[in-house]
Amino acid sequence: MWDIFLTLIGRFHPIVIHLPIGFIIIGLLIELNRKKFKESKNILKFIFFWGTISCLISIISGYFQYLKEGLLWQSVDGHFYAGIITLLLTFGFYKYLKDQSLLNSLPRKFYTIGLAIIITITGHLGGEITHGEEYLTEPFQALINAEPSEENSSFTIVNISEQPMFNSLIQPILNNKCIGCHGSEKSRGGLQLHTFEAIQKGGEDGPILNIESPELSELFIRVHLPEKEKGHMPPEGKKQLTKYEIEILAKWISLGTPSSSLIKDLDISDKLLSNFIQKKESFFPEIDANSPNNNSISFLKEKGIHIAPISESSNLLSLSSYNYHEFIEEDISELKKLRNNIVDLDLSNSSFNDEIFEILSTFSNLTRLKLNETSISGKGIERLSALENLKSISLVNTSIDSSVIIPLLDFPSLDKVYLFQSDRNFSEEIQIPDEKSKIFEFGNYSLNNL
Repeated sequence: MWDIFLTLIGRFHPIVIHLPIGFIIIGLLIELNRKKFKESKNILKFIFFWGTISCLISIISGYFQYLKEGLLWQSVDGHFYAGIITLLLTFGFYKYLKDQSLLNSLPRKFYTIGLAIIITITGHLGGEITHGEEYLTEPFQALINAEPSEENSSFTIVNISEQPMFNSLIQPILNNKCIGCHGSEKSRGGLQLHTFEAIQKGGEDGPILNIESPELSELFIRVHLPEKEKGHMPPEGKKQLTKYEIEILAKWISLGTPSSSLIKDLDISDKLLSNFIQKKESFFPEIDANSPNNNSISFLKEKGIHIAPISESSNLLSLSSYNYHEFIEEDISELKKLRNNIVDLDLSNSSFNDEIFEILSTFSNLTRLKLNETSISGKGIERLSALENLKSISLVNTSIDSSVIIPLLDFPSLDKVYLFQSDRNFSEEIQIPDEKSKIFEFGNYSLNNL
């Protein structure tokens, strides 16, 4: 019963906090124009007396709100201490007006200027608690950065299909739109969304996920409410979820909220997934490629090969054969028909050998290539030097010979080569010039002794 009473007192804080603000502001306005009021001193004493009382009530109720609403001390301490300073200055000015000799030793402007400054600081810190640290700057950032519309909103996720759905899609959405109020430092309603375990736990009102009836999950309901509705999340005025983010959250809940399942193992359409595949603007070539051969795309997709545009409006493609490994002549023929569109190609674990270098030498826009876990030895890899856009090659756990690594230094645009091998360390076999050493990643890292 006592806890309920304290919780009730705490929830009055957002209401009573405006009283001292109003008293102080009207008091300062009268102070600036006190020559126009015959009884300005008595009026000011009345105002700052009740300003002191309401300020004290606000501090007490705010403290109980902190105790009962799941807020962390680090997120409220500045506002709390600023509130105490506001109380002391308000009370001090009241005593000054009462002709208290000790407090009259301070100049009158000390109280007026001090109150004007501290009430601004206190209000700002309170706004950060309620609306997040960027509540004032967020509207200006939207104008300055020209944030894209929801149709173009996506994350920069490398090789998205090979990543766990939660880590690569769900958590970034929550980090970007939710943890300002539901994170490790501030957990409104006792709800934290910064880890999978915290999401499963829920908040003061119980779980936010309902696996048996996903459509009844509190998380699902809140993001689907109209923005004007009181329970809509994120609150009105905050950065909202895009329709694709809402759709992917709903899909995750309907799949049983998996924590470590890879995207490629889940039933997620290419159309939805493509909205979250966007590489760095400067990474892929900025060209107007012709529309890709849809028949070839359909043919390869039927084999289980994943193909998606690098962005919703682009004709450039990302292709990964994680579900299909034994390429036959007919597959290669269809793959070649997409040579001008493919910029991101993952053929890891496939049946290709060194013949792949001759095939890929005509893929003029190829920018990233992965041939991990294949039987290639590297013979003929110099053919790829003709690819002016090739920036990244992954040759992890292959049969590549160290003698073919040095020629990679002459590739015109290559800035990263991944050569991790489980049975050898190429860094011990070859010498790379210092100015080129950052290009190669050999693995076999070790931690320094502490």
